Amino acid sequence: MAYDLQKASMWKRISAFLFDFIILMTLAVGIAVIISALLGYDMVAEAYNKRSAEIKAEIAEEYKFEENGISFDMKESELKELTDAQKELLTEAQKAHLEKRSGDLILQGLNSRLSNSMLIIVSLSLFLAFIILEFAVPLFLRHGRTLGKRIFGIAVMQTNGTKVKNISMFIRAILGKYTVETMIPVYVLIPFFFGVPNLLGVIAVLVILVVQVGMLIATKTNSALHDGLSSTVVVDYATQMIFETEAELVEYQRQRAAKLAEERRD
Repeated sequence: MAYDLQKASMWKRISAFLFDFIILMTLAVGIAVIISALLGYDMVAEAYNKRSAEIKAEIAEEYKFEENGISFDMKESELKELTDAQKELLTEAQKAHLEKRSGDLILQGLNSRLSNSMLIIVSLSLFLAFIILEFAVPLFLRHGRTLGKRIFGIAVMQTNGTKVKNISMFIRAILGKYTVETMIPVYVLIPFFFGVPNLLGVIAVLVILVVQVGMLIATKTNSALHDGLSSTVVVDYATQMIFETEAELVEYQRQRAAKLAEERRD
């Protein structure tokens, strides 16, 4: 084993990441299903769809869709066959439909409940998955090794050469991987899903992406953002010497320097 930094190869890191990502997403989905059932998400979604259908039916009746031979769900080929009068009527009905949806308090309330429930489900399921697979498992396997890292022979240590601390693993997993690298993008994407774009959020995600790529390329240890936050580095487990404490590291350095000095004298 070597004292000098033995960085893990990028292909091993990528392979371990993909393995861990698949397991983490599988676990998160399972937890999400349970939380969704507890929150009654499907019931709210059903009520939302029912109210949406009612509003659409009201507009269809108001604009006499059946009599005028038009509908909201017409195919492109069918739209081309409409007369100018039918097209104008359909356009007016579509505008009225959007206005009624945006002004309907019941529908907006259900939409808000769905959005909030989605945030809770995604946030909590991912949090628990990260706690289990990115924090608890590495504590059990030691040296910051997730299941993927163990399979591909890599580990995590502090940048000073000592074994990774529990607090550093927590910062790495929860502050770095979960909060910054996962939940900020999630909080930007979910509103988009419900039709509420967030330009500032998109900019924040792009900044995080640029910083992430920049750190992987520019840092001497090719560290990701979560490693920078926790002062850790990913190393080759088979060849890297990892010290238990700083005192042990200092003693090793002292003995090594003494041995080198003795070899020079000889």
